[in-house]
Amino acid sequence: MTPLASRLSALALLAFLVGSAGAQHVLTTVPTGRGPTAALYDSIDHKLFVANRGSATVSVIDPNSNVVTATIPVGAGPNAMCWSTTSNKLFVACAPVTGNGWVYVINAATNQVIASVVVSLNPSALAWCESRNKVYCLNSSPSGPISVLGGADFDSPLVTRNSQLVTRNSQLEKDVPIIPIPGQTPNAIIYNPTSDRVYVSSAAYMQLGKVWVINPTNDNVEATVTCGYNAWDLEVNPTSNRVYCSSRGSSMVSVVGCSTNQRIGDLTTSGEPHPVCWIPADKLFIGEYWNHTVAFLHGESLSVSGRFPISGSPGTMVYLPTTQKLFVANYLSNKVSACDARDGHEGVIVDLDVGSGPLGLAVYPDLKRVYVANSWDTMVTVIADELPAAVSDSSPHSSLLTPPSSLIASARALPNPCPAGHAIRFEATGFTPSALTVRDAVGQLVHSSFELRASSFRLDPKSMPAGVYFCSLTDGRQTATCRVAVR
Repeated sequence: MTPLASRLSALALLAFLVGSAGAQHVLTTVPTGRGPTAALYDSIDHKLFVANRGSATVSVIDPNSNVVTATIPVGAGPNAMCWSTTSNKLFVACAPVTGNGWVYVINAATNQVIASVVVSLNPSALAWCESRNKVYCLNSSPSGPISVLGGADFDSPLVTRNSQLVTRNSQLEKDVPIIPIPGQTPNAIIYNPTSDRVYVSSAAYMQLGKVWVINPTNDNVEATVTCGYNAWDLEVNPTSNRVYCSSRGSSMVSVVGCSTNQRIGDLTTSGEPHPVCWIPADKLFIGEYWNHTVAFLHGESLSVSGRFPISGSPGTMVYLPTTQKLFVANYLSNKVSACDARDGHEGVIVDLDVGSGPLGLAVYPDLKRVYVANSWDTMVTVIADELPAAVSDSSPHSSLLTPPSSLIASARALPNPCPAGHAIRFEATGFTPSALTVRDAVGQLVHSSFELRASSFRLDPKSMPAGVYFCSLTDGRQTATCRVAVR
């Protein structure tokens, strides 16, 4: 066999292995408390947080050893989390069976509870606004409201606006302002860094749903956008500055243009659309719940370009950028589908058996790991997306089995957020970039470099005032994009 033929054979074997169960496999399971519902990866302290709804605790997992290193007591019914990278605080929404809910604030570095906040009934989702370092808590009850935890560092008293809640008798507890959602029940909440707005979906019986646009500067609702019936999931496309709202009662996904706060189109789906996931390649995936399919399209499009079947009803999705895979939790079938997200390759690679009721998903990109919180169980399933050690290390052709850089190209900016005038360091993985372009939130080019020859380098952002920027690194064959906030 000629050297070229050997090389092609090795690459064919690699393509088979990467696109098969040999690459995506269950690595281990980690025991937690009862009912692990939500999972979140802390990229500063490199740890995984898991909210255990049935145990009123948060488990802290070391992803290198897959061992629980701490168990943090919180309020009853923890079911959602968000994380402030600015102050390195974890926020945990707790919904007891009766009475008002709570948000617990945890120092992510020390695993210590530093505050607890009274909110309204049934808090079920959280969103962190990075421009103002605020946390918004969605209370899933008629007319909301949305609780605003301003000053997410919790180093100074909160400013109360239109508050209807009272401070309890603990020095750790704080009163918070609220934003009413009159006449409807809020279902989802998300922050768009490009428009610097918070978006809330809501629904009411026999009424068209709405998307509420909140300005975090003053916490006023500045617009409402009418969508389909039972408006549910929200997803942000920061590249096109759009928000997608799935209407589970109308079999469509409404597209909201964030620059005008207008509905600019609807994506027709097959079956109930749930969930929705945008990936940095400016591509959207939509789960079609009762159809057992996943639809996909590019971010600038207003129509679905294709779909593929999966083995069950999609419940949640997460994207692993270092391997360009989409992982879909099938809540009712106790499986997670590992899917290829690349253009022209969309589809299920393998279905993996996990615990009972997979719901919360989190990724650790550098380790190529996906963490599955099994909500009807007492464990987290750890999925590895890499070739087994026996193949990648001991094969006599291991040097030929190095994955192409297009499979693993990624980039990040440090520090992030970056103080104004401070040098930004870029790190590229899987390729050596030759060019860098930096654009602001509205797409205006603010910097370009075309003589790069290293996988790590610095940029002096003298012409970059405070704001959100999108940085693209390329070697001429593949491109990796990262976002950086300058303060």
